[in-house]
Amino acid sequence: MFGDVDDVEDLDVVMKPRRWCDYAFLLSVCLFPLAFLQLEPGGPVVRCLVTPFCEGGDLDGVIRRHLQNPSAADRQERWLLLTDMVRGLAYLHGKPFPRNGHRVLHNDIKPANVLLRRQADPATQTERPIALLADLGLACVYTGGSLVYGLSRGSPGFMAPELFVMPAGGEGRRPGNTPATDVYALGVTLYCLYSQTDTAHRTEEQPSEADLRVAFAEVGALEAAAGCRPARLAGLLVGMCCPDPTGRPTMGQVAEALEAVSGAMAAQRGAEMVVRRGAAAEAPVPRPGSLLFTYDHDMDEGGLFYYIGTQGRTQPWQNPAELGWVTATRSSDCLIGGGYASDLTGRRPCDSWTANEPNSWWQVDLGAGRLFTPTHYTLRHSHRTDDVGYRLQTWRLEGSVDGADGSWRTLDEHAISRGVIPARPDAMATFAVAPDRAFPARLFRVLMTGPSPNGYHYLMLSGLEMYGSLRGVP
Repeated sequence: MFGDVDDVEDLDVVMKPRRWCDYAFLLSVCLFPLAFLQLEPGGPVVRCLVTPFCEGGDLDGVIRRHLQNPSAADRQERWLLLTDMVRGLAYLHGKPFPRNGHRVLHNDIKPANVLLRRQADPATQTERPIALLADLGLACVYTGGSLVYGLSRGSPGFMAPELFVMPAGGEGRRPGNTPATDVYALGVTLYCLYSQTDTAHRTEEQPSEADLRVAFAEVGALEAAAGCRPARLAGLLVGMCCPDPTGRPTMGQVAEALEAVSGAMAAQRGAEMVVRRGAAAEAPVPRPGSLLFTYDHDMDEGGLFYYIGTQGRTQPWQNPAELGWVTATRSSDCLIGGGYASDLTGRRPCDSWTANEPNSWWQVDLGAGRLFTPTHYTLRHSHRTDDVGYRLQTWRLEGSVDGADGSWRTLDEHAISRGVIPARPDAMATFAVAPDRAFPARLFRVLMTGPSPNGYHYLMLSGLEMYGSLRGVP
């Protein structure tokens, strides 16, 4: 996907001076570099944004397929697409990596500008569609107030009603775009998805509240099934299409409600898997003696969490924290795009981080009956590709028998002068625990003791593995 970027130069204020970028969200942040292409010898050089190939087409195609060939899988697909689009716009409106306080308005959200890729989903062992907000040709920086243009930006049928209000006396310019107009456009886009409205027949007529409630009843049913009552997310989706911009929720509010539902659904799936595996998986019988886990290479299959996640290397690996076999927690969650605490014991690189707070930490509780004496541990940096300046460089690995205040003891400590995780995305490094510091503990935590190279306190990790000896329940 190529295109001239002259019309998005106002985005340059939020980009790094050393390169151009397009902003979007693909479960995590995707930053697309600029390419300079000369299509023929001696011809002009064209600046183009280079983006991933989206083999799944656009959202228009999904809507037509759901309309013409409905299937039982459509409901799950709609939920996944809803999740991606809400997270994407919430990221643009309130970026989790603030460099200057600016936000970005998309200004042309519609099904044709939502492109799809396919990606393996470790949770279901299947492929899932990934929705990518694309075509930021009308995007602009938003610093507050109402932007004013000679003509309001957007596409007919997806532009908010206030963009068509003429000034008093018929003179002057119409009001311009705001975050609320993006919210409206996404709301109508989601309405088209859930009502299976072919956008070829979409008019500028605003969907009625009754039609919106019927369309989003499916989301309300998912909330109820996940135990989320009342159905807050479904109500917010209806409110996104409110004629009055002051009655619309912010994308932060919508994203918060969505993450609550997603978290409840994930917990429910984990509980169901534990039940299916039977009592033996929930409460393994303690074995005498100790089990030894020896380090060979970074994120090998000889570590503690791999052993627990494969039930003693007898089953396919699953993240033990997602199933409740260990408990991962962290000091805070970043509302948009920060992943989950359970990512700490995952095997797949991903984007996961805490909020920007000093002394951020991430910990794992092995559970009652387990005491582990570490000899080595491996840390993996987040999957974020645009800026390794967020990498961890000063930290302490601490252990505790019960997690009580005052019970935490230092197992290993790193300052900038010592070896750190390499400066590249997904980088891993393994560190030894000195024998005179090692002791048996049930809980372990990584405590960030200083800022990352760029001065922030986001603790960004996508993996922890530990080696040593385990006593008690394996």
